[in-house]
Amino acid sequence: PAEAGSPTAAEAAGSGTPMTFTIIQPADVDTAIDCLRRVPPLVDCPTQRRQRDPDSLSRAFAGGDFRRPDLVWVALGDEGGPRAAVAGLLTGAQTVLDFFGADDEEALAAAVAAATAGVSDQEWPEACLYVPPGAGVDSPELRAWARALRDAGWDLLVERHHYDLVPHPGLAAPPADCPLHLEPLVGPEDPRLEPTVRDVLAGSLDVADRTLTARVGLERAARETVRDLLASDPWQCLHLAYDAGSEPVGLVSWIGAPGGPGYVLQVGVVRGCRGRRYGQRLLELATCALVEAGCRSLVADVDITNTPMAAAFERVGWTVAEQRIDMLPRELLLAAAG
Repeated sequence: PAEAGSPTAAEAAGSGTPMTFTIIQPADVDTAIDCLRRVPPLVDCPTQRRQRDPDSLSRAFAGGDFRRPDLVWVALGDEGGPRAAVAGLLTGAQTVLDFFGADDEEALAAAVAAATAGVSDQEWPEACLYVPPGAGVDSPELRAWARALRDAGWDLLVERHHYDLVPHPGLAAPPADCPLHLEPLVGPEDPRLEPTVRDVLAGSLDVADRTLTARVGLERAARETVRDLLASDPWQCLHLAYDAGSEPVGLVSWIGAPGGPGYVLQVGVVRGCRGRRYGQRLLELATCALVEAGCRSLVADVDITNTPMAAAFERVGWTVAEQRIDMLPRELLLAAAG
């Protein structure tokens, strides 16, 4: 492995004896996978177990377009073994720090500090942790993780419900008198898309949407959101929603294939049409499409604070599998708030 900086000194918890951690970044994929598998997860939940599965790790590192050794930071103890590790995944040109493992709190702090420095030149880095349902950022089992991130300059963006369920008969189907119908985009340059996204962002309850809008303004936020939507998934995933009127009342996006997971990517209702349960209707339509496509599981996220959308998921029959906690660098949050 290649060293990513000079050794970091930390106090061993409770002993008062100085302990030295050397931060390294693995030189190859095999070393990276070995280090990530050797550090224990901070909590136990399905995503944590899945992240450490050998086949999942091999697929994630294959080709270097999702995980790479240079996005892994490992704190080695005096004995030379990994005591903590942080890894990021690529989303376009940005990195999300989403893999955290440690058997020592001070080693975790050292690895988090190194990873933070490693993504400091990016415009919008994030940190994300999947945890059991009901576990929040201030839960006792997450105290070490939250302290390490806050000490390194991160703060809470949002806590989300994460859904991952097998389709079952209890999932609601759209009623026969559903007031909405969907129209696919005519192409990635469809002139209806950006105005609809702008009207969805206006007054949105989604924390990430509000943060982006506060940071760059509504018009630019709409352009950037459209850019990200089209870059993340095929444009054919997006559908515009209409009621009896001539203008879109919202949009919904999903993707899935037979035998694989199905993802509800986006559900949005324009500002003037909220309060009519259109979000629930769009979720029902997306759910039915994924079930009819033969997806073996259904996956989505919604902010805990977005109570109308969370209630819609519950009414449609989705159940919470995990919580997802997202953190941002403090200066980004302060800039958006200002």
